[in-house]
Parts: sequence; C-alpha cells; structure tokens
Amino acid sequence: MAAYIEEQSGILSAGDVCLWYSDIGQRIPQLRSMLGQMGFPGATRTLLIWLDQYFEQCENFPPGKFPNQEYVKMLIQEFIFYRSAEKNLMQMTAVQELQLLEELCHFFHENGKLATTHNVFDALFGNSGHPLKDADEQRRKAMMRLVSLAISVGCHDVLDCAAVWLYNQDCSGHSISLADSVMTDFCELVPGTQAAIQSVAKMSPQFTYHLLTALMSHFNTYQSTSQPIKLIPPSQLEVIGNWIGEQPSMCLSHTHCNKSPPPRIPAFHIHPSHKTSHEPSGTGPLPGLIWQSVLSPLILDANRPAIQKTLAKGVSLHDYALLFSKLHLGILQVLFASDDTKSGGGPTTSKAKSKVGVLTLSDIESVIMLTVHTIQDNKLGEEAVQTAVERIAQLLQVSMATGTLPVTKDKVIPLCEDLPSNALLSLILHGELPS
Repeated sequence: MAAYIEEQSGILSAGDVCLWYSDIGQRIPQLRSMLGQMGFPGATRTLLIWLDQYFEQCENFPPGKFPNQEYVKMLIQEFIFYRSAEKNLMQMTAVQELQLLEELCHFFHENGKLATTHNVFDALFGNSGHPLKDADEQRRKAMMRLVSLAISVGCHDVLDCAAVWLYNQDCSGHSISLADSVMTDFCELVPGTQAAIQSVAKMSPQFTYHLLTALMSHFNTYQSTSQPIKLIPPSQLEVIGNWIGEQPSMCLSHTHCNKSPPPRIPAFHIHPSHKTSHEPSGTGPLPGLIWQSVLSPLILDANRPAIQKTLAKGVSLHDYALLFSKLHLGILQVLFASDDTKSGGGPTTSKAKSKVGVLTLSDIESVIMLTVHTIQDNKLGEEAVQTAVERIAQLLQVSMATGTLPVTKDKVIPLCEDLPSNALLSLILHGELPS
C-alpha cells in the first residue's frame, strides 16, 4: 500500500515519490526542507494534499495503526500550526492565522470524500475521545475559530467533521467548551451574527444535535436549592427555540440526521482502549431541554430580582418566560416528530411504539424529582408551581401517546405522587378530574 506525494510547485517531479509506509523516515529531512522553502500558505496547501492522499491510501489499515504516524504528526505540527522546538521556525501573524483557517475551510469544502475529510480533521485536532496533549490550547483555539468561520461562511463540511469530534468527545470539558464558545460568540458577544447561527440547524443537523447535547451538559449542573440548574440565557434560548421549531427531528438522534458518524472513522488518534463501537452516554439533548422547560417557571419565580439584574436592557422576566414556553412547545413538537419518523408518516402501531423510545422512565423520574425538590425548598407562587406541573403532564400525555416514552401509566403514577395536585395531571394519569 503506497501513498504518493505528487508534484507540488515544481519541486518534486512526477516520478519522485515517497512511500509513506516504508521510506518516509529517510525522506523527512528533504520534505521538511522543501516545505520550509515553500513558506506559508504554500506549504500548508501542499501538506493538506499529501494528508488527503495519505488517508485515502490508509483506508484499509486498522484504526489507530496507520503507518508512520509520528512523522505525519511532526509535519502537521510544523507546517499546519507552525509550532516546533526549533527557534528558527516561522511564527504566524494574526493575519496568517486567519489565512490558515480559510485554507482549512476551503480544503474541507472541496474534498468530498467522507473518510478522508474526517481523518484529516482527526489528525489536526485529536478526534477520537482523546484530545491532543501537545499544543492542546493552540489547537483547541484554532478549532473553535475554524468552527466559527464555518458557521459564518456556511461551510457544512467543517461542521459535519466537528459533529463527529463532538460525538467522540461525549460531553467532555473540551466539547462543552466548544459549544459554550460558539453560542456565546454568535448569540451574545458579536452583534448581528444571530442570522448565521440560526441557519446551522438546517446546514448541519448532526452538528446541531451534538452541540445541543454538550450545551445541555453545561447548563444542567447543580447550582443551588433555589436554582438547581443554570438557565439558558435569553439570546441563546431564542436561537435554540427557533432551531427546534424549524427542525424538531434534529433533536431526536444523530441517526435521524444526514451523514451520521461512520463507524470506523476517525481513526488517526484513536487510543488502544477506545471502543470502535463507541456510543455516547445519555439520550442526546432532549432530557436536558425538558429540565430547562419544566424547571424554568420555578427558578424564575424563586430568583426573580437576581435574574432580572442579569437580563439585557429591554428584556423582561415575562419575555424570558415566554421563550421557555416556546421551548416547551418545541419539545412537544419533537415528540410528535419522533412519532412521524417511526411510522413513516402513517399510523404508528402499538407494536412499533413499544420497540422505539426517545425518552426513558429515568428521564421522567429525574425531572419530576428535581421539580419536587425545588418546590419543597422554595417559597413559590401557585401559578409557577402549576405551570411546571402542567408541563410535566403535557410531556407525559404526548410521550405516552406517541410511544416516545415506552411505558404504561402504572409505571409513571408512583413517580408523580409527590407532585402538587393538578387537574391536567390527574386527568392524564387517572382519567378523572380531582375533586
């Protein structure tokens, strides 16, 4: 198996080849010298072409056992990111760093081979659940900027690669950091960029799914008894609500999205302990979105003065609450969309419903438990309490009716015993209104 370095910029002739799997060790000094003479961005463009050829020829190699990986990593470090122990290596200017991102964006857009592009992304940023240890901070920032540029210019190819990166990171600190950075930049820091982030759900549903999963992991961490989770900021919540309203099936699973992560890639930085059948933990963003929807009336009521101070000028608590109402409606749409997906647009049989679930009993139990504890630990208005319980009732009604929660009422009723009395909940669970 040979990967050939073809003629670039007149320096290598067509017959001057280098076999990556055999003699590259002897050719490294010549290759480094040649790339060094090219300078930026010529050396970067040439190396990206070589990487494309390298991974195309490595298609049949076992994951994590590609030939001469250390040499490939060395060339990437020196002629993509321009970092080395050598003092005489060029240091990129801010303008050149922007040019580098443009070069990368162009490469991923022009290269239509799925396995190749994902493996190049893996080689650049450490993709397989084990981020690169050397120059982590520099590459982490470069990847964040690359993703932001891809969103700005509408390059779904980069976003699809980033989706696989998020998938393999499985809500690690690295994936949460990327998700938080993207949403903060486009929704809060840079005015007038919401239109760009708004189009992401249609541009790359897979990326949006994994971005939301990481984002929910970020927000749904314990804060206090009065605020058990951190509420999504209004500017981000508005975008998320629009995403779900326009494309509700995007929240269901990466298997419902186009170009779902291939099973054998990326494989360049794969760790020996990494399972090729890797499945991320959890059930995607939906349970976390439900926490936000159900608990928001309680948290807003319990922390009214403090939250009002954090809101931007012209945004009221009422406006904020309406955004959570929109989110709740979107979640119900997601459950209906799941029913349509399973039935292919036709009637859903009870047999089909029993086999496929979007929510689990544990998902429902957790949100009910949080609701009960939040109500018990705070002095809350009756309207806020009833709104939260009604949202639970509506979720139960729709999820059980569509089969997205594949359990019977007798499993759910005990979980709801500690919830405050609510007419809708009683009607759904017992078929009767409370006296």
